[in-house]
Amino acid sequence: MPLSYSSPSLSEERSDDPSKYDGDFGVPQICFCGKQLELVERLIGDQKKTFLKCPMSGQDDNYHVDKGWDLVVHEQCFCIDKRFGEHRELIQNAFKFGGDSNRLQINQIRAEIEDLKDRLDKKDAEITRLMDALGKK
Repeated sequence: MPLSYSSPSLSEERSDDPSKYDGDFGVPQICFCGKQLELVERLIGDQKKTFLKCPMSGQDDNYHVDKGWDLVVHEQCFCIDKRFGEHRELIQNAFKFGGDSNRLQINQIRAEIEDLKDRLDKKDAEITRLMDALGKK
């Protein structure tokens, strides 16, 4: 069970450890128990804070979503940034390695084609010479 969706939100809970996040599928809409999540405001000190909360949170166990909205957004940004970095790396590697490799292969194939054309021209010339030699006999 993801730590971030089952425990209350505190600023010191934030971590860059992706194993603590379960934000790969967007902001959760439904709690683990199946209830629809709701946004609620709480007064913490003298500040209002918004929380994503299951209506059953705090009633029977700690397996319901009750986390700060700022943490939900932070997790989403972390996951998006991580995926963006992975895709950027894949694209850069495709151009870095695949692009040069493909160009090299294309140039090698072109060289082989030119070599085969030259050999074919020589064979055609030899066949023509042999046919002429046979026709003269």
